[in-house]
Amino acid sequence: MGRIGLVLALCLGLGLALAQSAEEVLDRVQATLEAGPWTARVAGRILTPDGSLQEAEMVLKVVPEAEVARVDFIQPDALADNYVVITPEEVYNYLFLTNQVVVYPRERARVEGLGFDFSRANLDELLGRGDVVWRLEGVEPTPEGEAWKLVGTADALELGFAEVGFWALKAEARPYRMVLRNAEGEVVAELDWVEWRRADLTVEALKSFPLDAEVIRK
Repeated sequence: MGRIGLVLALCLGLGLALAQSAEEVLDRVQATLEAGPWTARVAGRILTPDGSLQEAEMVLKVVPEAEVARVDFIQPDALADNYVVITPEEVYNYLFLTNQVVVYPRERARVEGLGFDFSRANLDELLGRGDVVWRLEGVEPTPEGEAWKLVGTADALELGFAEVGFWALKAEARPYRMVLRNAEGEVVAELDWVEWRRADLTVEALKSFPLDAEVIRK
């Protein structure tokens, strides 16, 4: 999203292989996410408001040039069939059980039912790049090839995390895995990015809601 990044002109190959800093890796991932519409399935565990980690699965759909993203929830069960549409000005939270669309100003939006604020679909915002101190810890093997491992720490509690581990695949310069922890070291979210691909997406399709849904503005 605009910067979406959660969201990549492919700056791959030699440039990425010789990356010297965490910021350089993040810049290349950001460039990949901004290069055109894409979709990915993100799966793992997310902290819920009751303090428990629950299985989570969602599909991200992003049109970066319009700064619009959509998150379709598959798990946890409480959020299944709900989805969120994020735009520069507003966030639309579709609630399947009540057939309602709850609309928030972007600056006040939160995804209901999660302790972690996933309304930050922009990679810069999701990883708090302006408030996080990053270091590049090297390269690790993964089933999909080598990945850079980055670790960031933050004092800004409003980010929803105090430490983040972020893995980016070298071959594709795109997110592979992220683990967020709070100030006590407890996991807030651990998510794997799978089935990432370019997609023919439109803003109109991402912002589609049932015609009979009730719209509530907050």
